[in-house]
Amino acid sequence: MSISVSQLPVVNPWLGRISRTIAAVVMTASAIAILTHQPVATASLTALGYPVHTMTIVGILELACAALYAMPKTRVAGAIVMTGYLGGAVASHVRVGEAFWLPLLVAALVWLGALRRDEA
Repeated sequence: MSISVSQLPVVNPWLGRISRTIAAVVMTASAIAILTHQPVATASLTALGYPVHTMTIVGILELACAALYAMPKTRVAGAIVMTGYLGGAVASHVRVGEAFWLPLLVAALVWLGALRRDEA
């Protein structure tokens, strides 16, 4: 028994919009906190083993990922790049023994938003 794409249940397009927005806002807020050297961001990155002088580079990379993902024409490329970035975040958290569920959850939202296209 095989199932064709037309037989799959239709998912509300708002699910994609909401997940895209949440993922983009989380990444942008994190990038702004890193770029402005907020104490929480500085403490978090140094706890993961990153030197303070790399904060600007990390923040720019994160902001670039969010920007690529936010634009409809580059959304899939942005999702791929953002997944790589978030994979590095998961690896960094695992390496120091911290909880890694937040970057994993954001990555899931990224792909839910990228794959749930608006039919209009």
